[in-house]
Amino acid sequence: MVIFRNWKWVAGFILLLVYLGIIIVVFIANAITGNTPLEIYPTAEPTPDNPTLVVQSINRNRWMQTLYHIEQQALKTGWTPDLYRQAGDVWWNMDDISRAIPYWSSALESIEDVDLLRTVANSYINLGQWTEARQTLDQLLKLKPNDEWSNYQMGLILAPYNPIKSKLFFDAVPFDSPYSQIVVAIRNELSTQPEDPLISFRVGLTLVGLNQWSYAELAFEHASNISFPNPQALAYLGWVKSRQGKDGSSWIEQATILAPEDPEVWYLRGLHFRARADYVLSLDAIAQSVRLAPNNAGLYAELGTAFRLIGDLEQAEYWLDYAVSASANTPEYQQILENFYVETAYVSPTNIIDSLESPATTSDNPDLISAYGWALHSTGDSERGLEQVERALVIDPINNRALFDKARILLALDRKDEAIPILERIAQTYTPFGTDAQALLASLD
Repeated sequence: MVIFRNWKWVAGFILLLVYLGIIIVVFIANAITGNTPLEIYPTAEPTPDNPTLVVQSINRNRWMQTLYHIEQQALKTGWTPDLYRQAGDVWWNMDDISRAIPYWSSALESIEDVDLLRTVANSYINLGQWTEARQTLDQLLKLKPNDEWSNYQMGLILAPYNPIKSKLFFDAVPFDSPYSQIVVAIRNELSTQPEDPLISFRVGLTLVGLNQWSYAELAFEHASNISFPNPQALAYLGWVKSRQGKDGSSWIEQATILAPEDPEVWYLRGLHFRARADYVLSLDAIAQSVRLAPNNAGLYAELGTAFRLIGDLEQAEYWLDYAVSASANTPEYQQILENFYVETAYVSPTNIIDSLESPATTSDNPDLISAYGWALHSTGDSERGLEQVERALVIDPINNRALFDKARILLALDRKDEAIPILERIAQTYTPFGTDAQALLASLD
């Protein structure tokens, strides 16, 4: 009776004995037949090697992951020129040129590569590290003495310091080179009074006119060093720094302290604040320059621009028009005034409509006439606006501004069938109007 009451325990004990017996039998069988290795069948793809992982990471723009795989490969094989170059390229893709350069330079210790040397030299130029740039350009020119780009760069860098040597490098730049316009302008300046100790300042002014801002900074820095105190050189140095997004404040302040009554210094102070988007201080500085040089038409034009930037269109128009009068109707200043009317017509047509009528009626500038037409349309007179735009197209049938204005006015007049072919035509052009036309067409679908 006790046994039957505990039958579950008995059954469990019997099963345990059976399980132990099976284990003993398997163990004896293995001992008899030998230790046969267990076959393992892979269920996944083999892990790629590091070079493959590098390529995969690059293709996916996973730059930190790419660096990790490059470093892992370097631990196995040691650093090679290819690995150095790949690491430098990764840092370049992450917009960190200063970290890219050491890797590229390490690659160049054991290889001669003109393209990589050019990349390193250009990186030093972009960073404003002129000594290193010259050293790298020297290396490049030893490998390729007639390299157009390298001779051009060396000529620019040396122009403020060594005019004679600079011209030798410029001589190696062909006349049909894309750099020839800049080369000719600098050579002409270097040939004028080459013994002038402040030739670097004149070179800086020429470079500003050519929009070569970093090289202009180099020239003005040299000019301010060799002729200190030179308030004009300091002011230009501060401005060109600000123009490139750097902080030129200390040079501007030095110049103002040295020459508080110099209109050029105050003008450059105004441009400095404009570059920093501090338009109120810019206006104050340019107004001071006008006070100090009341006969300078260019300063009146700058004053008009300063008012426009703070949104005072009435004062902007007044001073731009005054600049035209002060310059005896010089075309340059008339063009500045017309450009103001064109830009303002699309931003604030109500404020400018009355002022536009007279110049638009007498002008043969299709942009100005079309802008007047758009201002008329924007203020409620679409039919007269369309007439003005048509007049602009008689002067210039392919003027994209006038064509785009015409299409938009036609759409507003519910003449979609006439507007769409015009928009499709403009959309084929590689211009801002082409992009706007494509967007407008997409909105009509």
